[in-house]
Amino acid sequence: MKGRLMVPDHLLANVLSFCDASDHITVLRASQQCFSTALGLFLANASSLSLSFLLRLYPNALQENGRHETALQILMSLLVSSSKNKEKKDLKHMELANLRGATGRGWFSHLLDFPIVTLDLSNNVQFDENLLYNFLAQGPRNLQHLHLTGCNRITPEILRPLQTERHSQLISLSIGGCSQSIGTEFLFSLLRNMRELQHLNLQGLNGVQDTSPSDPSATFVDMLPNTLKSLNLTGCKNLRLICQDAANNFAQFAARQLEFQRIRHTQMEGRLPHVDVSSGADEYCWNGIPLFRLQLESLILDGIGTARRLGRRGIEGTVLATLALGRSLRQVHLSGSEQVHDYGIQALAYNCRHTLTCFQIRGGSIGKHAIVGLAQHCEVLREIDLSACMELGDDDISVLCQPRHIISKDGGESNCAKRRLVNVRSRLKVLRLAGLPKITNASLESISSLDSLLILDVHDCPILTTTAVHKTVKVLPFLVEINAKDIARSSRTLTSLLRKEPGSKYLRIVNERVFATNNNDSKGCCSIRRQSQRLSATVSLQSMYHCITCHLIPSVDLGVCAECIQKCHKGHETFLGSYSRFYCDCPFVTNTSGDCQALLQGYTEETKFGAELVTNSTADEVATEEDMKLSAAV
Repeated sequence: MKGRLMVPDHLLANVLSFCDASDHITVLRASQQCFSTALGLFLANASSLSLSFLLRLYPNALQENGRHETALQILMSLLVSSSKNKEKKDLKHMELANLRGATGRGWFSHLLDFPIVTLDLSNNVQFDENLLYNFLAQGPRNLQHLHLTGCNRITPEILRPLQTERHSQLISLSIGGCSQSIGTEFLFSLLRNMRELQHLNLQGLNGVQDTSPSDPSATFVDMLPNTLKSLNLTGCKNLRLICQDAANNFAQFAARQLEFQRIRHTQMEGRLPHVDVSSGADEYCWNGIPLFRLQLESLILDGIGTARRLGRRGIEGTVLATLALGRSLRQVHLSGSEQVHDYGIQALAYNCRHTLTCFQIRGGSIGKHAIVGLAQHCEVLREIDLSACMELGDDDISVLCQPRHIISKDGGESNCAKRRLVNVRSRLKVLRLAGLPKITNASLESISSLDSLLILDVHDCPILTTTAVHKTVKVLPFLVEINAKDIARSSRTLTSLLRKEPGSKYLRIVNERVFATNNNDSKGCCSIRRQSQRLSATVSLQSMYHCITCHLIPSVDLGVCAECIQKCHKGHETFLGSYSRFYCDCPFVTNTSGDCQALLQGYTEETKFGAELVTNSTADEVATEEDMKLSAAV
């Protein structure tokens, strides 16, 4: 029409860059003729695209819905068949998670023209496996991250191209929940080819065992490449991680323990050998065993092996001690691993004392020695989950919350320097003690000293009282979530006790319900200030971003919210991931530049001042050299 203002396509493309996938479909419905070229220009030059954003518009995904599938077809056709700027196709990160009705027919084959680095097809149960095979066989050689978790139609035949040199540089591989026909022989052939693999997810693959029938001398642990950083074997019931290194290390540790006892005995008799054992048995014994070749950072073994009550064995403490000898573990999950006892956890606590930040062992068979090891050795422990560890009581929780004892030297590291015992406060941020029938209100008094606590879970602890929980919540300045469901009944609920507390406006969840809702207070803050636990029904859908610089990536199931990506990760290498229900991981990691800045946003000056005191007060002198000797004697 004459006189109508025509907006250039490139300008429209810039406007559309602020939209997500559901908005793109909306504008296409409004005027496909007007927006199709502009949208094609934008998508052709996008570096990342997340189509799980469609879940905002279609909460039930795309399964058995022809209209939604058509909308996806239109959107993807514009992406892969844009006739303009073909030489500028920069799409590197492609995410199609949870779109269960997506088949890929008509558009997926065109992705061969793009330099895809990350491809996420998780939980796409209807996806055409033949299209995936052709992509892997003919696709770009720079594919580094492949996520197929939950695609149960993916068989070894479809993954056969991964055995070729084309994919030898793969960094992340997630095939958990794929076809159970994936067995030991096929997996070993994959691992032999992928010598740069850093992240491996095999959860739920029961066909994988420790040894292969064709080569009984090679074990699963032996096949893992030296570059591996994270390993997820959740639910792999036929794996025990048997390896010769575990037996050798255990024998060497036992021998050095006997030698340590002999030296201490001769010292007590006055015959002092030329060996310094004043640092203790752990340091003397473990420092004599060399580093393990695998430098793992994340180890998830939930439910590995079968329970001992069924007459079969799971992972043992010697295996955990050997993996800990890499001295680099940051995150360890052992839920349901009943064979792991105090010895393995003590070895983990000492050997990974400078790195371990997260430890979970729900339903474990651990006792006081394991708790003492974690409390005294782990310097950067931030999250611990001891739920359903039935043997734990008040004394164990008290040990966990007490300051950690370290030996400091006045005058440097010289032998003549005066030694003294120093207390360092615990910096725990997440503490989960659900289902512990023995703990009483005395445990809550100990927890009150954890000034840095963000999340506390004591649900299903029948002896705890509402009044004691209320008293503890009042003195924890940074607490954002408390789960005290199914504790001792009281005439007044925890919600009613906290409702009029002036400092509780930052506490968002009580008994898994929204306690306070003030959008103005939480605006611009980290999403944990207004969300509940990960995968809980109360968590709303939100944008999940990933930071490669801080290792918050899909391969290890870590991501950050929109507020944190702007305030805490500015200038880092980041990209947009999925649109899903998740719990921001930024406040719980220690490998970033500092504390989560978006979490502190909105606190009052009084609370900030208290937080600074807690952060800066890291160590207090409590004893002289004489006190240290007395403590060692005890």
